[in-house]
Amino acid sequence: MRLRFRDWPLRLKVLTVLFVASTLPMAISLFISFRLVQVEGFKRRQEHLEARGDELAARLDEFLVTHQRNAYFTAKRDEIRDYLGAGSNDRAAREARLRGYFKSRLDSDTDLFAYALLDADNRITFATAEGLAGRPMTSLGHLARAREGLTTISDLHVVPGDAKGGTRPVIAFTEPVAASDKVAVRVAVLVKAEPFWDLIKRSNNAAGEGSYVSVFDKHGVRIGHSFNPKLLFYPGGDLDPDVERTMRREKRFGDTTGAYLDEVKHFDEQFQRAVADDPDREVFEGFARANRQMNIGVARRLETVPWTLFFMIPKEKLSQPVHELFGRVALWCAPVVVLGLVIGMLLAGRILRPVGSLSRALRRFGTGDLSSRVTVQSRDELGELAGGFNTMAGQLETNMQVVSERESRIRAIMDTAGDGPRARRQRDGVDADGLSRRIGSPPSDRPRLPDRAGAGGGSGRRGAPLHRHLPRPDKA
Repeated sequence: MRLRFRDWPLRLKVLTVLFVASTLPMAISLFISFRLVQVEGFKRRQEHLEARGDELAARLDEFLVTHQRNAYFTAKRDEIRDYLGAGSNDRAAREARLRGYFKSRLDSDTDLFAYALLDADNRITFATAEGLAGRPMTSLGHLARAREGLTTISDLHVVPGDAKGGTRPVIAFTEPVAASDKVAVRVAVLVKAEPFWDLIKRSNNAAGEGSYVSVFDKHGVRIGHSFNPKLLFYPGGDLDPDVERTMRREKRFGDTTGAYLDEVKHFDEQFQRAVADDPDREVFEGFARANRQMNIGVARRLETVPWTLFFMIPKEKLSQPVHELFGRVALWCAPVVVLGLVIGMLLAGRILRPVGSLSRALRRFGTGDLSSRVTVQSRDELGELAGGFNTMAGQLETNMQVVSERESRIRAIMDTAGDGPRARRQRDGVDADGLSRRIGSPPSDRPRLPDRAGAGGGSGRRGAPLHRHLPRPDKA
């Protein structure tokens, strides 16, 4: 198994180089583009989140201002003044007239739950809903600020809904009424919390898939949530001890107030902004219990009340469009890469064809086929290599032929030179066995070839070595 790159086949090496050369720049470009688009997309989604937060804050303020105006104009009604100034004789008639007016208002506006009048002792002296009349205001402690003589919007709280013990979450809008006897009386318009929550719910997913809204009062208690109402009335952090005692005493959320306050569902990033005098408007990040994810969010403080809404979106959703775009681009690039590899394979095969021919020729050459040659098809480096191989093979073949011819001549000479001694040995009775026994004898006892002088009369020494009698290769 060839694991090292240097041991790979040349074709595979070329394909690897082509693949890296084609995909690496593309991958780097895609990564840089992805990061730029991600940053830009993240910025745009943040701006979109902030815009949705501003938009919802404006709608909630409009909702509150609308009912605040209702309380203001209701306090100016003659029916209320007539009722407050009535004597014992005509009080019943004037109360009926007042109830008739309130009933018409309740029938025309489904957001309204009840109307009520508060006396100077902060006791509800008149109410259109059963279960409210005669109750001390301390059980509705959020109306206490109304004694300052200003139009007041209470925190969201729970009041008795009927005589059977039901409850209703409401927001109370109070306005002072000047009675003829100069006793401070206030009219209270109790608005259902459901329309307020409906505005919040309609903003679910408004800033993108998975986005949601939560609203905190100034104490850090959740009073609105766009998709998880089970989180309502739970604090987002540790409450101020005095505030918590007051809430428990007034039963702000009904008989279950203690259970809500005992279980803090922490979201510190939201809680700190909710209780701050001026919450940070910049984008922040935090883990939410609502979706059990890291979320990106913005905080917006309402203008009419010190409530803070938070528009949140899961962090992964911010980059989801970028990931989808990156996936589509990669999907389009994949066929281009494959096409490039196919073309690269064809070109690599054509480029490496001379190398394959040279390799086959070398193998044939190694087996003794000295006539192997490579067809030169180009003038590039591979063509020069093939031509050099052909030249080398030709020269080597020629040299081998010369050596072969010389070897043949030497054998012929040796065979010819060996005829004389062999005949003499036969004549002298020296057979092969006797000759082999004499090989180990002293030089004086070994037979010698006749010298050239003895054989043909030329000059030379007797007993000269055999190679002296052979012709030189350059004179052959």
